[in-house]
Amino acid sequence: MSAKAIIVVLALLSVAAGAVQAGDFADGLQAFDGGDYAEAATHWQPLAERGDALAQVALAELYLNGLGVAHDDQKAVELFRRAALQGHGLAQLNYADFAAAGRGRTRDPVVAYTWYMIAARQGVEVAEQRRLDLQKQLPAADIAAAEAAVHALQTRQ
Repeated sequence: MSAKAIIVVLALLSVAAGAVQAGDFADGLQAFDGGDYAEAATHWQPLAERGDALAQVALAELYLNGLGVAHDDQKAVELFRRAALQGHGLAQLNYADFAAAGRGRTRDPVVAYTWYMIAARQGVEVAEQRRLDLQKQLPAADIAAAEAAVHALQTRQ
């Protein structure tokens, strides 16, 4: 993802941040916009550690692209996973993509299918197409396992 695309994503995320911890997140976004990615990370890291899904996604993007922090796909995946479990649609899509590709984690098409389905139900349109594409490659038993996982995750929330 290009730096400009990341900025657009983060700007959209900042609009969604709301009043809760918005100042800290906005300070990180301002640093990001100014090209000080390390400073952005210092604002978003404590928020992410406290469970702020928006900060988790923003910080994951920094790790994913090696901006202000060392490039680390595994840290990015873990942050996306944590935000995905909180219902963040973009995080769900990204986590599914990583599971599908085996990037930063073990390749697992069932996990990918599960998270594409969840993201699609949240209205992430591209997730539905990716789910349908992956469905063509999976045996019925894997699809049933993914559907059971979706049910278990939704019951848990």
